[in-house]
Amino acid sequence: MRIIAILGMAVVMCAGQVPAAEPPVKVMTLGTFPFSFPNLDQVKIEKGDQIDVLAPVYQKEIEGLVERLAEFRPTILVIERPPDRQAEIDSLYRYYLEGKHILSRSEEQQIGFRLAKRLGLERLHCVDEWGQFTENVRKLVEADGGFEAARFEKYFMENPDIGKKFVRQPIFKTQGIVADRAMGEVSVLSPECGFCCEARRVKLPESSLPRGFGL
Repeated sequence: MRIIAILGMAVVMCAGQVPAAEPPVKVMTLGTFPFSFPNLDQVKIEKGDQIDVLAPVYQKEIEGLVERLAEFRPTILVIERPPDRQAEIDSLYRYYLEGKHILSRSEEQQIGFRLAKRLGLERLHCVDEWGQFTENVRKLVEADGGFEAARFEKYFMENPDIGKKFVRQPIFKTQGIVADRAMGEVSVLSPECGFCCEARRVKLPESSLPRGFGL
């Protein structure tokens, strides 16, 4: 089994345990910038730095990327979308296969739908997992006036590192979509790791997708 995950980050966390009798599963992540630029994240992309992924030059680039990613031959394709949108995604993908849907600017359609069709997959799986640590912090912060919530807020606001952040400069307008992508190394999920892995951000050669990599 091989899994491809199209995400807005380069960390994959998969819940559940793998039966010991099953072979390891290879997973790769593809981190992209939001193709439709909704600017919902902390880092905003100015209008002048945005691109139209529907322009012919970027469509050609996306098609080439999909062909290279198809070499990984995944059996499961995962996109970073809430599971409650699964029926919607299934419907749109089905219409796309029937030639009744024009791809939107979103990365899950521009890359995900194209790749799934290229591989003959029946669906794309919606996954949106925050992780247990983040969930525990959220519960703490959202507590109704609790002492722990107040203490955490004081620590957070007074921490000297609060103003530090890394802002990656967008290069897709000057160097293209492929140059801006972030790939994750293939991670082998085994019974020992309990379906948990972390894929480090790495830059891939422009010439070809290394063997053993996929989305």
